[in-house]
Amino acid sequence: MKNLQEFTAFIPAAGYGTRMGEVCKNNQKCMLPIWEEKKPILHYIVQNLIQCGCTKFVIAVNHCKEQIMDYFQNGEKFGVEITYVEGVFKSTYDTLIEAIDKLPDVFVYSHGDMIFRPEVYDKLVEKYSKHHVSVISVMPNTYPEMTHPRVTLSGDDVDEIIFKGERLDRYPYMYLGGAIYNKSDFLDNFDGNRSGMVEKMLLQKFAKNENVKAIVYNREWRHFMNESDLQVVANEKNWLK
Repeated sequence: MKNLQEFTAFIPAAGYGTRMGEVCKNNQKCMLPIWEEKKPILHYIVQNLIQCGCTKFVIAVNHCKEQIMDYFQNGEKFGVEITYVEGVFKSTYDTLIEAIDKLPDVFVYSHGDMIFRPEVYDKLVEKYSKHHVSVISVMPNTYPEMTHPRVTLSGDDVDEIIFKGERLDRYPYMYLGGAIYNKSDFLDNFDGNRSGMVEKMLLQKFAKNENVKAIVYNREWRHFMNESDLQVVANEKNWLK
């Protein structure tokens, strides 16, 4: 199996965290401290990727960017290389397009406000190594309140994806937020419209009958959207240990 050190990790961490309310008015959401160690959310995401072998990172920053840049700096103290993309971005898709020149032909994608076990990345790499097409992570669709895209699978192929709409319950899986993408998928499909989420590239590929693979994850995870999500984590032990 390939090692992740052959890949660069891209993390969008530029959002305003508006759903968090006042707590993110003067704070970057991904830098909020969690668990008994009181380390930032992004610290655990970066450590997960380092644990899997990633040695290069591109992080998109904007709101309270100095909190991220002061903490991680150039990555030397973590034993990695970190490059920042600064700007005012419309969406995660916009951040990726803005950073595209800094990304290699194949890269790992990880949301800046989601934590899951590092085995996700191992499974992504294993699947990518076999097929060399973009691979996304999904989980069983048992969270009706979540706004993540829903998908159906045919074997390990993504068969259908929906971002919004009724009957979300008929989609058995939900996009988790970690992936390995081919850079060419974005370059070949970019139509000048920077709005929307990174996952809209999947719809563009489906329209051309192109293939996308998936791995299924069904263990601990946390997506930090609302202030209540912080309270949940405050009452639990760090399950990454």
